[in-house]
Order: sequence, then C-alpha cells, then structure tokens
Amino acid sequence: MADRTFLPQINNAGQSQPLRSWDPRLDQRGAILTEYQPRPGTTWYKLIRAEWRDVEQSRGLHHILVDVLDEWGVRLTGVPVRFINGGEFIAFTEPKPGEEAAVSFAMFAVGCAYSIEVAYASDRVSCLGLGTIDDPDHALHTSYYFVFARTTQGASE
Repeated sequence: MADRTFLPQINNAGQSQPLRSWDPRLDQRGAILTEYQPRPGTTWYKLIRAEWRDVEQSRGLHHILVDVLDEWGVRLTGVPVRFINGGEFIAFTEPKPGEEAAVSFAMFAVGCAYSIEVAYASDRVSCLGLGTIDDPDHALHTSYYFVFARTTQGASE
C-alpha cells in the first residue's frame, strides 16, 4: 500500500491537495509530467508519487506499476488505468492484498515509448521505457512506480 505521507494536506487557501513526490531520476530519463487541469468541483486523479527503478531496484521486473487511492489512502479497485504505446491498453485496478501496486503493465520498448494515466481524468506521465540513465537505448530491465490519489478540485476539509 502507498505511503500515507503523500495524502491530502491543507494548503494556505484551506483546500485539500495531495502532495507530490517526484523521483528526480525521472527527469534524467526524460519523463514528462502533464498536469491535469480540472474545473472546480471536478473529481480527478492527481499523481502523488512517481518513481523510476534502476536495474538493481527492479529485480528483473520491466513493468509500469500503478496504485490508485481514494482521499484517505485506501486502494481503489475497478479504476481504469490507461497505458499508451502506439495504441492503448486499459487495465483495471485490483485488490491485490500485500502487493504494492493495484495494476502492472509489462514494458518491452526502450526510450520514450509509453505514457500512463488514470483514464480519463488525471495527470499523465509520458516518455517512459526500458533502459537506464546512462544507457537509454538498450532494453535493460528497469521499471516505474506511480501512485495516483482521487481528489476534488476546490474541495476543502
């Protein structure tokens, strides 16, 4: 389950907004974050944690791992997650007790091949793929871990 320290915090305007943890190695890998622009009162999914895992950290995995939480940090099930790589693949979050992610997607392409979002109202991360910071053009087994939290634009506690 995701670390609850990323969950809603009160900002200066008295509105609840989840914090975001962004692994700086994602920038070195060329990942691009596109923030969703919700209208007031819109429920959407904010990226609250983004992590790149090198060969050692991935332990043989070559996946994009995703967790989706409600406003209180509880894993949501049945939420569609959209993986884009030329086409699109929709996978639905599952309970998966004891596992860190509710859904995973195997990667086989290097460089800037994949994008990920909660379909269809969320932040999006693009330019994901296999490879390392020093060797981005070889299919070395690396992985990504993303956590999205459901939030409502303009909601206050």
